Amino acid sequence: MGELPECRHCRGYAYRFDRAVCVGLYQGPLRRAVINLKFRRWLRAVEPLSALVIETLSRPENAPLREAEGLIPVPIHPLRHAMRGFNQAEEIARAVSQQMDIPLWSRLVRRRRYRRPQVGLTGAQRWENVQGAFEVVHPQQ
Repeated sequence: MGELPECRHCRGYAYRFDRAVCVGLYQGPLRRAVINLKFRRWLRAVEPLSALVIETLSRPENAPLREAEGLIPVPIHPLRHAMRGFNQAEEIARAVSQQMDIPLWSRLVRRRRYRRPQVGLTGAQRWENVQGAFEVVHPQQ
């Protein structure tokens, strides 16, 4: 896979983390796999999606990320979890955790507010939609 272009949505913003990587552009087969996993419960998509994450993290330029103390999947609201039956981010993170031997910390952050789905929102609307939605449950960890 070649070098991915810089995300035009993120350019120029400051974040509270040192590094982020993109596993691919959200289009074509990648987009379909994510949508099928989230909305059609195609759990068989977890394996190829986690393989894509592992491949991305395995690149030499991403070596600092392989030193992570743990993986924290983005939580979904309990109501959404009850409707969907699983958290797609946690399922992918679990597979990555097992393959890369990095601890999975799925209970350190929780979704404290139910928000409308991000589908169809602009970048600014997405950012606004998640403000105050998460909290750290165990800050000492």
